[in-house]
Amino acid sequence: MIHNITWTCSLAESLSERFRWQQAQATLFVLTGKKPLVDLIEIKRHTNPIRPSLNRIVITVDPAIAPREVMRVYAAVRSSMLPRRIRRLSEKHQRLAQFWGSKKSSATTGKLMEKWNDLYPEWKNGQTFTFKRDATTALKRVTGNGELPAIQNSPK
Repeated sequence: MIHNITWTCSLAESLSERFRWQQAQATLFVLTGKKPLVDLIEIKRHTNPIRPSLNRIVITVDPAIAPREVMRVYAAVRSSMLPRRIRRLSEKHQRLAQFWGSKKSSATTGKLMEKWNDLYPEWKNGQTFTFKRDATTALKRVTGNGELPAIQNSPK
């Protein structure tokens, strides 16, 4: 009896790997002969509630599926994961997020704005309020919450 169970499990495992079936489907096939339904499109969502910028959609597609169908499925899954339309950050805002994230704890907003204006005269900012607002917004769009991950100091 034990030998039969071991053999059944081994065969089901082999079939699930070979045909990309779920383990339960393969076991059902071994026991009953009922062929499993195979998904032509498989979607996996990887979400990160702390860092939404790390969210991912992984799609496994049967090559026989029409590209329009893949696009339709992706669009539906993507819209369910995003609260609103996402726009690409401009080069200015990418640099601003990087600058703000690396410097914000080391000086006042006024001093940071002066340094920014020296480094990027083409994107010069005249008001600390708007500079801070734009920098904070850019960093939030990059990190998902406006905060950089904590870095632990290595023991000395």
